[in-house]
Amino acid sequence: LALPMLARAAFSPVIGFIADRIGEHRRLLQAMCLGALLSLLGLSQSPAGFWPILAVCVVFSFFWMTVIPLTDTVAMIGARKSGLDFARLRVWGSVAFIVANFGGGFAVGSLGAASTLPMLILTALVALACAFLLPKPRGLGRLKVATTGPKISVDDALRLARSPTFFVF
Repeated sequence: LALPMLARAAFSPVIGFIADRIGEHRRLLQAMCLGALLSLLGLSQSPAGFWPILAVCVVFSFFWMTVIPLTDTVAMIGARKSGLDFARLRVWGSVAFIVANFGGGFAVGSLGAASTLPMLILTALVALACAFLLPKPRGLGRLKVATTGPKISVDDALRLARSPTFFVF
């Protein structure tokens, strides 16, 4: 359980940095959802045993743990452009998350533990479909994001990553 969380802590900031730097949050979100789906499909075909399952779970975590922050970024950008209140939108996202967790727990309780992987695969498939349904950026906004210099350089990011305070958090 700890290794996927360590993968999340290590890779989420890197993927976020790359997304901000290239300005293609939507496409990167699509790639992460596809990677998550493929890794879950790989898990369904994985040989039994601790090490193969651990390896696939770490790969899955690399992809899936970046989906939520990327989704938040896409939602914030869309809310800002549309003049919507992101905080109110986020509240309903949190409510949906809680309801989905209760529903998933109820389903596993009713259908058994074997239902977990098919439900995760279905969730990743729905997330991938939603990522492809996101509207494409329009006008000069995409060009501006792609051509504007990053607010943080690679050196700054590495300096932050080496900071003992950052490491503790």
